[in-house]
Amino acid sequence: DLEEAKLLCKETYRMDETILYSFNPITAKPIILFEDSFICPLHLLLFWQITNGLYYQIVKEPGFNTVFGEAFEDYIGEVINDLIENKEVILHKDFIYGKEEKRSSDWIMIDKESIVFIECKSKRMTISSKSELDVKKGLESDIDKMASFITQIYKTFIDYKNNKYVKIDYDGNLTLVPIIVTLEPWFINYNFRIPEMVKTKVKEKFIELKMEVNLIEDYPYHIFSSEEFESEVQIIADAGGKQYSDLYRNDDIRDFKEQFKYKKLFPRQYEKIFVEPLKSMADK
Repeated sequence: DLEEAKLLCKETYRMDETILYSFNPITAKPIILFEDSFICPLHLLLFWQITNGLYYQIVKEPGFNTVFGEAFEDYIGEVINDLIENKEVILHKDFIYGKEEKRSSDWIMIDKESIVFIECKSKRMTISSKSELDVKKGLESDIDKMASFITQIYKTFIDYKNNKYVKIDYDGNLTLVPIIVTLEPWFINYNFRIPEMVKTKVKEKFIELKMEVNLIEDYPYHIFSSEEFESEVQIIADAGGKQYSDLYRNDDIRDFKEQFKYKKLFPRQYEKIFVEPLKSMADK
């Protein structure tokens, strides 16, 4: 109700460096009860609540992380299948291998010259990482998590290299392209210091696990949000993973992207899901 909204707004109000990230209780409950009426002060907040706001309504439910992570992985697979027209590209979904029952990368794309390992991570960057000026209050923890994600992809590559993958034979002629796909942007590529912090942490984990640190230089990793990946995967399929990696390594990727013609993702989905069923109902 209105009085509760006033109280919560007063409690969460901030006037410091975190003002842009402070929580607005109206975001969580955009409809206010006033006398015998319902009022929605900001219509956009209502839209947000029935879209990405649903995440916060169910995030604490038992088993959420597993189910949500699997759903995100499946979505990335749908993106890949929808956008890749090159029939020479072979796509593998994750599978169990070895006596330890390890799991491969979520998706593996293979073309004539490369093998692309794709890890899908639905974990979001914490609010303290985005808002706090002191890196020790959140950013360091998130960087450590990202470094673990990256290390994971190289660990499973080493197993592939050691022919532990039953479904895929190791081919030393293929260039590895490791990719981490996050649900939301982690903004790692927008601050020149953060990539170095991540790389340093990855090297520390490599040394701790007695892994070859030169793997990072030989096969540089890429971190993209799901939105960015929807564009990047088209370039990978068109140019091939090896050329794609070379474009990044030689700082030629920006010029290549400016000339590239992107496809529209899921062009028929809206009509198929919403329009056509309504038309069939109208015909009846």
